[in-house]
Amino acid sequence: MIISRVVAFIIYSGLAFLSLWSWAIAVRKWQEYAALRRETFRFRDMIKKANGELIQLSSGPVSLPPIPMVCVYEAARREMDYFLGQSKGALSKVALEHIHSAIYRAITEELEKLNKSMPVLATAISCGPFLGLLGTVSGILLVFRRLGTLGNASISVVAPGVYQALLTTMVGLLVAIPAVLFYNYFVAKHKRVASETENFAMELMSAIEKRYC
Repeated sequence: MIISRVVAFIIYSGLAFLSLWSWAIAVRKWQEYAALRRETFRFRDMIKKANGELIQLSSGPVSLPPIPMVCVYEAARREMDYFLGQSKGALSKVALEHIHSAIYRAITEELEKLNKSMPVLATAISCGPFLGLLGTVSGILLVFRRLGTLGNASISVVAPGVYQALLTTMVGLLVAIPAVLFYNYFVAKHKRVASETENFAMELMSAIEKRYC
């Protein structure tokens, strides 16, 4: 009996930890993507005010928002300034290749940062049901042990173990189901940011080629 209580305590503690952790991650990611959306609109507005002149965005005292698009822009700008400092206002094919590599390296780094907490949700999705299943097995073992000890199949003997088995299964699902919803939601958000950032990178490369080639 003591063993079953210890197992139940461990299972419920693990499920509670996974649930709190996944909810905390979900709230933080929601705030992160909401801020990212606001800053993206602000950056797009800056581009419109600059009449679409992507190359000139960093001129002047206006600070750029810390979003993936801006990190991509700044990576390209650093490479571009370096090669323009060595040439006479034109970029060679080699310089363009370096700028292109810097842009897509920045995209990869920024998208990895956005994806940083997603394994936690994936862990809650996979571990929640398994912890619930462990509780189910524990509850069924408790039933058989009591049946073997008492030799009686009355409801008072069977009910506690069945109750524990069903309860841990339900709690495991209550942990996993919100985590699945959170995970799918943030994967969709991540894909949208990735698509927007890659489209911006293509616009930026096109602007650089038109101006300096």
